Amino acid sequence: MTRNEFYVENLMADEVRAYAIDKCKEYPELIYDIYGMYDLFLMEIEDGSSVEHEAELFYNDVDEIISEYKSNTTTQR
Repeated sequence: MTRNEFYVENLMADEVRAYAIDKCKEYPELIYDIYGMYDLFLMEIEDGSSVEHEAELFYNDVDEIISEYKSNTTTQR
């Protein structure tokens, strides 16, 4: 891995972390779900998966759970 690739992967991982924190603040009801997804993101990277691929999965999963949450809370009002 080149120095530039290492830098990009670390930057991307930092962005995923910041996104997770922001979404936990915005949706405290989902904090355990979002944290679980972030934890999975980290475990997959440790197991050798690419940061880019795991970040994409993480963003999609978080966005999906937020969408479901919004849909459920909107229909219950």
